[in-house]
Amino acid sequence: MQSQSGTPSSSNASDGNTRNIAIGPLIFDCAICAVVAFLFCAIPELAIQPYRRGFFCDDDSIRYPYKGNTIPTFALVFILIAVIIITVWRFVAGVETFRVIRLSKNDISVYRLKGRDVHRLFVRFCAYAAHCVLGTLVSVIVCQITKYAVGRLRPHFISVCDPDINMTACAISHEYITDYICNGKSESRIRDARLSFFSGHATTAMCVAVFCVLYLQARLPRRMYGISLLPLFQTILIGGALLIGYSRISDNMHHWSDVLVGFLIGATVGFLSAVYFAQLFKRRNAIYKSEEQLPLVDTELGITNNARRTSAMLSYSTANGGTVMATTCVPLTSERSAQLSL
Repeated sequence: MQSQSGTPSSSNASDGNTRNIAIGPLIFDCAICAVVAFLFCAIPELAIQPYRRGFFCDDDSIRYPYKGNTIPTFALVFILIAVIIITVWRFVAGVETFRVIRLSKNDISVYRLKGRDVHRLFVRFCAYAAHCVLGTLVSVIVCQITKYAVGRLRPHFISVCDPDINMTACAISHEYITDYICNGKSESRIRDARLSFFSGHATTAMCVAVFCVLYLQARLPRRMYGISLLPLFQTILIGGALLIGYSRISDNMHHWSDVLVGFLIGATVGFLSAVYFAQLFKRRNAIYKSEEQLPLVDTELGITNNARRTSAMLSYSTANGGTVMATTCVPLTSERSAQLSL
């Protein structure tokens, strides 16, 4: 989602923190993504045939029975949408609420669309969800191109194809068969049985999981919910993606190498989407760099004009039981500054 600086219309925001949402680029981005998704998802299913590959007679890797999908494609789409909504929306709300509490009003951006204020939680949710969807679309495009170009046979190919050859006699020969006709009743299953490499389920699941993991790592203060909740939730996300990929092997839909490559491609695209498309770590790295350059302050001079320094109140007990309070000024550490600035 693109935005540009505009004239402030709210008394609680400075000139540099009021952003007008450009509706034109937003509509253009949505239209482009919809067209590309249609071109690479719908058209191949309707008009393009995968590469027709032969097989070796004694290849046992394609003789598994047809079992169907434990996680159908429509269920995968529903699961991924639910993960995006739950992860991004819930934690965007938490992060932005934390920012509103800890930051001054002049440090909080105000968003406007055609002269009307737009809630910052909605803007943040749409921005990060859009980057996640964009990464998923990229992974699907790469997967579709590879599937139709390679035409690798699924583990259940012989079961659904039922080729017009003597499979019993063929099993003892290493002959490569290219001239055959499938007698299977389902043309759609026969066509789909040529789209094994690489796993689209594993790719999209891992892409969404990696993006959400990096989003949580970049945006959530480490101590906001304690030290254990964040890594545990990140582990659940990755574990869920792995489970989806493993189900494709147990369903005889993919070879293990198809799933492994799908994991690698999905993780790569998810990483690129989070780090380069959404630039999740750009702000945090800038904060680290600026804070590491802060000089030490002489405690006898008191607090300087630098607003990012903090006072530490030290107390100690005297011999007569009284308490003496002393104030010293220390530079803010990079980690603490990042937590306060998020």
